[in-house]
Amino acid sequence: MDMEYMQSAFHQTHYRFFYMTLPSMLRSEIFSEILNAINEGTGNQFLVGFWRATARQVYQLPMGTQLPREIDLTRNDFSAHAMSPQRGMTFLLLTGPAPRGPVEAGCAVAVFEDARPIETLRYFTCEAPMEPEFPWMVGEWFADGGRANLGGISDISAQGMYNFVAQRLGINVPAPIDRTTQLLGSTGRAMNQIGFTTDWSSSPAQLAQDASSNLERLLATGGKALVMSTKKTKGLAKKTASYVQFMWNEDGSLIVEIQADYSYWRVGVPESHFAYIRENGLSIPSSQSENFALLIPSGVTPVQRTATLEKVFQVFVNVIQPTGKILESHF
Repeated sequence: MDMEYMQSAFHQTHYRFFYMTLPSMLRSEIFSEILNAINEGTGNQFLVGFWRATARQVYQLPMGTQLPREIDLTRNDFSAHAMSPQRGMTFLLLTGPAPRGPVEAGCAVAVFEDARPIETLRYFTCEAPMEPEFPWMVGEWFADGGRANLGGISDISAQGMYNFVAQRLGINVPAPIDRTTQLLGSTGRAMNQIGFTTDWSSSPAQLAQDASSNLERLLATGGKALVMSTKKTKGLAKKTASYVQFMWNEDGSLIVEIQADYSYWRVGVPESHFAYIRENGLSIPSSQSENFALLIPSGVTPVQRTATLEKVFQVFVNVIQPTGKILESHF
């Protein structure tokens, strides 16, 4: 366990946001406003506001003061969806910036009876392990700040957490109704299939979390390859299509590549970007690979994999500058 990281401002903000601020706000007098925003598809605006307030407490900064860059996130780093697994009950599925270290939350699920929301609200989190070899855990956080350990969870995606909590409460999982429909892909696919809740305007951290969840689903269903593409980019001399692609190896390692060949459009990635690309762990095209590439070894934790993917998406977003919806294919 990295004790220095545990004292970092990002960790302190992430920890307080998920385990203190968010459950407190959900149990407060502004609950109805939060729920209305979530149902209207703007709940992430509340979440980023709570994050910034928490960060200012950590940094001891007054309102209106600019936050340090590493902690100054946007609404695209958060998502909030309302689900109705059965009549009279609502699940709120809440995500934020991807965990970077021990005991940070991958996502949260709040559950309540529609007739008595605040009185019946229960709050659960999917929590990164203290050590890489330990399992992820689910915790329930109570109004008095106490926590109950509900055991390990193998599927740490948002869908996996939803399933865990539903089963814990004795609710059948197969056909939840999403009030905002935002957890369905453009083709209307169910949550347990491959699909993205982000788009190319989302932050690298959010893209990494979304990609990581889909890669876990892909592997669980026997799939091997996933491609995330865009029809148009802004980072090259002409508007071109581009992609990030992933391939699972038999040993559990993951090949990650960003398209590097744009000769069809008679353009290329300027060499001035190569140092930045290398700094984020990707190799430059060679006889071994025609793309910018890296290998994530087998045995890494989901947190470590997501952190590596965040760097990949930093390159893709900043250098290639994709636009619009994520177009995906997999096999």
